[in-house]
Amino acid sequence: MTFNLRQRSNRLLHSIMPQPLSAVQEEYLRSQLRYDHHDDPPPPNTLAVHQIQHELIFRAVKNYAAKNEVHMLDIGCGWGDFSNELDPFIKTYVGIEPSPIELARFHKRPNRFLVRGVGESMDFLKDSSRNFILLNSVLDHCYNWRETYANCLRVLAPGGLLVISMENSQKLIVKLRQLLGLKHVHEGHLEFFGVDDTRKLLEPDFEILEWQTIGFLFGMHAVTKKIPLPVAPLRLLNRAVNGFCRIAAPKGGHIFFFAAIRNGKLPEPHSFAAPFRCPQCKRDLAFGEKSCACGLQLPYSPEGCLDSVELNAGLKTALSLK
Repeated sequence: MTFNLRQRSNRLLHSIMPQPLSAVQEEYLRSQLRYDHHDDPPPPNTLAVHQIQHELIFRAVKNYAAKNEVHMLDIGCGWGDFSNELDPFIKTYVGIEPSPIELARFHKRPNRFLVRGVGESMDFLKDSSRNFILLNSVLDHCYNWRETYANCLRVLAPGGLLVISMENSQKLIVKLRQLLGLKHVHEGHLEFFGVDDTRKLLEPDFEILEWQTIGFLFGMHAVTKKIPLPVAPLRLLNRAVNGFCRIAAPKGGHIFFFAAIRNGKLPEPHSFAAPFRCPQCKRDLAFGEKSCACGLQLPYSPEGCLDSVELNAGLKTALSLK
């Protein structure tokens, strides 16, 4: 049985009680608003695992693009690495990123629209206005992942592709620590998802096309932080270990990956050409329009990014932004 897009997303949104952000959430969001990936470069083995993760995402999008135009929403788009990698398949692209430091590095292309903002606040996008959403290491970085996911259900059209990938709470090292009575701390994150959690989240609304876990070389993160081994042989080693360990413990890798299709029939491609709307009155707006007939002024940075943080009174109040 399929679920109506609007009904399902509305039920999720209504289940979220509008509460002020906690001190932990506020400080976490502040860190996202000034995030710079250059501050903490990944060690070689982590980089090797991330490259394999990116290959899985690339393949899923390539397969989807073989039959459909791709109109992408990239939440947590950072400096645009996926915009670059997936460029041959993308017709239109909307990237959302809280950090202006990261957005300043974004390589601009035609039909690439950038928004400074967060997944919890996407009123500037129309319902069913994207047919591919990427959540790569996103839900566990959200201050309210349920709100972000509900927004994804609203914005992703029936027949659209959703890719979710992040660190796995069911990885073998966590299980081992639990057996030893030790606590596992998921540093730098507010949530911790596993394969089973994510499958349960997706099943009401999606057909899961593929899932797997990768990154079974636990401890190599710390080792290669001290000993900078070459990435290429580490990538080959990870592939070999992944293939073996997935047979014995398919849910036990460091990172999980899901590709899923939204239940329902995909709209015509022209439905995705103009995804933006006024956050206040919901009137259609072209990206770059700085005012709406309802009187709302839309702020844009000098670099041409829509600043949705400035439009969100709740975020501004919580974070004391001027």
